[in-house]
Amino acid sequence: MKIIIFLLFLSAGSAFAQPPVIDSMLIDESKGILSVYGDFGATQGKLWCDSVELPVVSWSASLITATIPDTGRGSAGGVVVGARSYRCKERVITYFKFYYYHQDYDGRGGANYYDKFYIDCRFDILSAILRTKDSGYY
Repeated sequence: MKIIIFLLFLSAGSAFAQPPVIDSMLIDESKGILSVYGDFGATQGKLWCDSVELPVVSWSASLITATIPDTGRGSAGGVVVGARSYRCKERVITYFKFYYYHQDYDGRGGANYYDKFYIDCRFDILSAILRTKDSGYY
């Protein structure tokens, strides 16, 4: 009788397994590491970005770290976690490229100086908005 109850408990636990959930994501650009925070379960699954499977460095129930390419496919786009026979709702890493150019003229047709620079960045814009809102700066 105890064995039957135990088996029923095990089967009920798997029947109520929930899909993984991504709460937020951060990218360490200097190391090429994507950190994904949420609820994933202790058993390692898979992580995709832009339909490219990323190599997982570490996996815990609440944090996944994986290497992410600097450019190209898999460097930005939809991120999905597959675990416990489910896939989570997609979260997006957005890529931005900012370009700044300024030129000052001396009034005689010549340029005194000019400045220009580029800024490339990727981030989970939804996490940034939620963090700002929770901190009171929204």
